[in-house]
Amino acid sequence: MGSSFWNQRTGDGLNKALGYFEQALAKDPNYALAHVGLADCYIVLPQYAGVPMKEALPKAHAAALRR
Repeated sequence: MGSSFWNQRTGDGLNKALGYFEQALAKDPNYALAHVGLADCYIVLPQYAGVPMKEALPKAHAAALRR
């Protein structure tokens, strides 16, 4: 579901995607694709949702580094 909402490339879709990726990680904190999904969402939030880059980039970086 997270990937489906991410593909919409809208602010609302990205926020829904973040929620689904967080839910997946709550069930399995080691689920690598959910971490990748979070990083993907955070990296495009500035373009599609107006989130400041200095707020989104550290979150994207942290999600990308999780294993």
